[in-house]
Amino acid sequence: RLEEIVSEALSVSNNQRPLVYCWRGGNRSGAMAHILAKIGWPSAQLDGGYKAYRRCLVSQLDEMAGRYRFQVICGTTGSGNKRKIPSP
Repeated sequence: RLEEIVSEALSVSNNQRPLVYCWRGGNRSGAMAHILAKIGWPSAQLDGGYKAYRRCLVSQLDEMAGRYRFQVICGTTGSGNKRKIPSP
């Protein structure tokens, strides 16, 4: 599986810097970031992992929601409804 991950990572443009994370931001993501760096592709590691990122995002939702204007453009998710847009 590691070979597949590294091969997939290398198939992406070298102009990008991958962000590596696991659930808690521990040894697995650190090991992957280390392997990528050793093969010449520096990456960033998300401190605290996905759980810390999610906690940070949830704590800022109320403040962030005021910055954007939301508009529903389709029906309820998963309803199977499709609205056709008329041609000009």
